[in-house]
Amino acid sequence: MAMSRRSLQRKLAERGVSYRILLDRLRHDLAKRYLITPSTSLTDIAFLLGFSEHSAFARAFKRWQGSLRRAFAFSRLLSRGMNPTERRRTPSHSLKCWCRRDYRELDISECALIKAEQKYVIGVLPDGVEWFLPHKTSVEGVELAALQFMRVSRSALVAPAHVLGVSGHSKKRTLHTSVGDYRLSRLVRLETVMAAAQSNAGKIRPL
Repeated sequence: MAMSRRSLQRKLAERGVSYRILLDRLRHDLAKRYLITPSTSLTDIAFLLGFSEHSAFARAFKRWQGSLRRAFAFSRLLSRGMNPTERRRTPSHSLKCWCRRDYRELDISECALIKAEQKYVIGVLPDGVEWFLPHKTSVEGVELAALQFMRVSRSALVAPAHVLGVSGHSKKRTLHTSVGDYRLSRLVRLETVMAAAQSNAGKIRPL
């Protein structure tokens, strides 16, 4: 990079970040990509990310976004499809979902919001209709498999294209989306959410 270590540290500090923070973000992004690669085991992923052992990777992943085991299981479910026949004719992000007594193949990337309620994970379409995802689904797994979603809280993800804005104070923030209002975790970077809202200004309206 044509600069000394001290110069690099100073430039990063000017931007409010550090080498350790950047490394942590990079590991998180790579972990999500590796987890949806069928041929890569958890041990291999830990090695590729520079962790000394699998348990260290599991602890880091839990800090990033929750249970590694559940996310791994669901990402494998999506990557291999339901069976060989379905894998040839069905997009990798499509799952058999139900709404009341209706069933359909739903591409989760169509959803405006993904949320967990009790023991179910629900995909909310832009028109507000809610579809129940298969029982092995987890919010963590959806976040891994469909990278376009943005974390809202521990139990919800939103597609940036459906973000309207944020209200409230730092301890109790509310995210306004085209399909309803939801609690916004204090761990979510407000700048990212506001950038999505600004890009959507005038383009979408709430239901």
